[in-house]
Amino acid sequence: MCAKTRETHRSLLKVLSIHSVLPSCVIFSAALMCMQMTNYYHSIEVELLQYTIAVLPTLINPMLTLYFFAPYR
Repeated sequence: MCAKTRETHRSLLKVLSIHSVLPSCVIFSAALMCMQMTNYYHSIEVELLQYTIAVLPTLINPMLTLYFFAPYR
């Protein structure tokens, strides 16, 4: 395998690893929502945190793709 191909594969592995961790943000947000729905703990700050965390993957995915897939351009 040539050096350029190896570097491209490393970059692809790195971005796919980061992409695989992003759904945990949504799971954490769903857990916060369940916590509020059961009236275990409810506050405006937790609600704001819930929606902010749920939006993070949609903001991070395009940035990661553009940053790490530069060799494909």
